[in-house]
Amino acid sequence: MAEDQQRQRKLERQLESEARWLQKTLFALSKAREAREKLAEAQKDKLAPLITLDDGTTIPLDKLEEIIQKRVETLMEALGMGLHGFGR
Repeated sequence: MAEDQQRQRKLERQLESEARWLQKTLFALSKAREAREKLAEAQKDKLAPLITLDDGTTIPLDKLEEIIQKRVETLMEALGMGLHGFGR
């Protein structure tokens, strides 16, 4: 029983860690977006897609942020923390 509780707590800590790092990633992406927008403005140019895959497929920054945000929400729901549960 105690072993199961330890395993469960370890899993929870790992989920919390992933969610925190993904939240930091979202923050970094917002800063990158700001820098890219300022660069485009300074160059009087429009922004190129942030990510272009080998096959030529492009992924807009908005889509990447949306995917990461959904993962964070899924992790927090799995932990029963809701959207504001990571204030520790």
